[in-house]
Amino acid sequence: MSSGLSSHHSSPHFRTKHSLLVIPTLTLTDPSSPVRYVGQSMKQTNIVNMSTGVKVNEVKASGQEWDQLSSDVLPEANKSYSFSRQDFASDLFSIDSFLKTNRSKVSLEQLKDDLSSYLKVLKTSMVELINEDYNDFVNLSTNLMGFDKAINNLSQPLIQLRDQSFTIEHQFNERIKQLENQMKRLESIRRNKSELNKLISIMDGIERAEQWFDGFRNSGNSCDNHSNSLSSIEKIVLIIIKIEIQLKSIELDIPLVNQQLMPRIESISSDLKQRLEFGFFAAITDNDSQELNSILRIYALNGKQTEIENMFRRKLVKPYMDEVICEAFLQRYGINQLFDEILEFIDLKCGLIVNMNETNYSFMIHSVWSEISNCLVVRTPSLFSVGNPDVFHSQYCLTIEFIDNFVAKSHIKRSQLEDNNGYKELMNKFNVEVYLHIRFQQIATKFEATLEEHAFEMNRTPNHGFRYIVTQTLYDCLTMCWSKQTVYIGVLFASFWKITVQLLSRYSFWLQNLNESDIKTTGFEAPNSRLSNATHLLGTLINDCKYFVNESKQFFTTNIIDLKPIQVNSDELRQSFDESIQSLESKGLLNIVSLMESCLVKQCDLILRQVNDVPRLYRKTNKEVPTKASNYINHCIDLLASITSSETQLWNSEWTRHVLNEITSHFKQFTSEVLTSVQKIEDSLKRLKKAKIGIQNNQSKNNLNNMSDDDKIRLQIYYDVQEFGKQIEEKLKIESKTIGSFIELSEMTNASKNLIN
Repeated sequence: MSSGLSSHHSSPHFRTKHSLLVIPTLTLTDPSSPVRYVGQSMKQTNIVNMSTGVKVNEVKASGQEWDQLSSDVLPEANKSYSFSRQDFASDLFSIDSFLKTNRSKVSLEQLKDDLSSYLKVLKTSMVELINEDYNDFVNLSTNLMGFDKAINNLSQPLIQLRDQSFTIEHQFNERIKQLENQMKRLESIRRNKSELNKLISIMDGIERAEQWFDGFRNSGNSCDNHSNSLSSIEKIVLIIIKIEIQLKSIELDIPLVNQQLMPRIESISSDLKQRLEFGFFAAITDNDSQELNSILRIYALNGKQTEIENMFRRKLVKPYMDEVICEAFLQRYGINQLFDEILEFIDLKCGLIVNMNETNYSFMIHSVWSEISNCLVVRTPSLFSVGNPDVFHSQYCLTIEFIDNFVAKSHIKRSQLEDNNGYKELMNKFNVEVYLHIRFQQIATKFEATLEEHAFEMNRTPNHGFRYIVTQTLYDCLTMCWSKQTVYIGVLFASFWKITVQLLSRYSFWLQNLNESDIKTTGFEAPNSRLSNATHLLGTLINDCKYFVNESKQFFTTNIIDLKPIQVNSDELRQSFDESIQSLESKGLLNIVSLMESCLVKQCDLILRQVNDVPRLYRKTNKEVPTKASNYINHCIDLLASITSSETQLWNSEWTRHVLNEITSHFKQFTSEVLTSVQKIEDSLKRLKKAKIGIQNNQSKNNLNNMSDDDKIRLQIYYDVQEFGKQIEEKLKIESKTIGSFIELSEMTNASKNLIN
């Protein structure tokens, strides 16, 4: 029975058709063990009789199905109760939560009474359930009889088998340990044997090397006659290499090695090094390339390339460079002589090194160049002085030229040299940033001073196409930036290009901001009396701008493009230059043209306003009928025609058209005002005549030609307008019909054409 169920003394009797089954009365003593556990105890899927092997019962149900089955088994609770049967069927049933939920609904006494009543219902329901499945209960009880004995009988042999397994496992482990110990001893013996063989081999190699050296000494083979011994030395080197490899592979700490063998090995190595060094310098002195290659091959076998390169630098290169590369030599003989002495050393001492066949060495970079660059950086500080930019530029360019010559004589690649730390240190020693700053100040100050003080002074330099000093100075600044002989340095290409763009931008900005007041305050006097001072100045400035644009484009093609580094794209560089020039033309030059047009219009307006004087010439003057145009028309057109003279050869005909449109419009306005005034006076005189007031004073007839003064005025203006259109076509080569205002002007005066006899 469950721990939550206890039996009463009185038990109800249930009779079946076979026998009488006595079921004890069940009492609920633990709320956590409701009667639903009776149903759940049947969840066993397989109950087997151990003696017969026959399945007693098999129940298959999932958790949800069994919860539903338990809920169906439990009887319904009375509706008056504060709980339901689902409260007990839930897997999450808890006594605490059950009491907490129901005590708020009813009192504890009432809850106790309800539970007691429901318990009675459960008992009755359980009796009915047992009666329904009586045969299953009986079979289960029968099949379980003797089950514990069968289990005990089975457990004894299993326990015995387990003990035997433990015993066998222990025996195996002991044997394995014994085998491992034996294997370790065998490994130790093998290792010791291998170490002993290495020692024997090392000692044998040392003895053979010593015998060779003894043979050299006994046979009188000294350092002076060592050529025949190179093959033997090469064999000794191979032995030494083998000995070193074997020594590194020895793992045991053997006193014999440190106490006896190492001193002998060091003695052999020292003797070998001495013989090889002597042979190396003897080969260089005797110019023996075959012997030199043999010695270098021996060094390469031993991995001592750096050692021989350092030795060559220390014993041959350094003494010479210490004597030549110093401040005293530089100040006394100059930088050209210093570099010539260095290059002469290459010719005299390094010819064999330069032409050798060995590719595992780089004497010219690691030995020669490293020493040269180090001496230049440490021993010649004046070489890098930037106080005088002209001297700095000269010494920098000569250094670059020296490097180029060094690369050519050494038969090395420029990229290999540039990767060397000595090269980088030498180049960094030249403070090109400070040099650039000084040059920028010189160029910018020169140009700014010209803009402020000499902007409109005429250029007196002969054989130059620029008329003004400002344009000449701008061009000089550009050529200064890119002069390899005086200013330009290759590593500063981007910086000088930036200065070039800034100069063009500054000039363009100056042109954009010029106005009439600036022109008037220049004090400029035009040599040609026909043009005003401002007009002549602006025309000449336009010529200078156009000439500068053409010259700068040619300068870019012939100078700048050739100085660009390889990594700079030519098309992108040209595009950048064209954009700067285009900005100068579209903004700066356009403003000058606009000022020029304005000055021409004002000057022409002063001339064309003489049309206002025509009435004064014919009114009450008894002057003859006009037969030709006034002279002011010729003066006006001649002024425009003079724009294409030597002062303004680059004047655009389109700009002339703009001026014509403007002055023609003004001329039309002046003429219209005169004709309107004449008409008003004529109308007034007619009214007075009709009123017979002052008939004698208002007589407007000319006794000679019978034409009124007003008609003479109209006819004179007609001649002037026609002459104006004619001279536009003849002198300016522009059709008068294409001038919009002229057509209106001509129509305005065509009525006077009938006055001509």
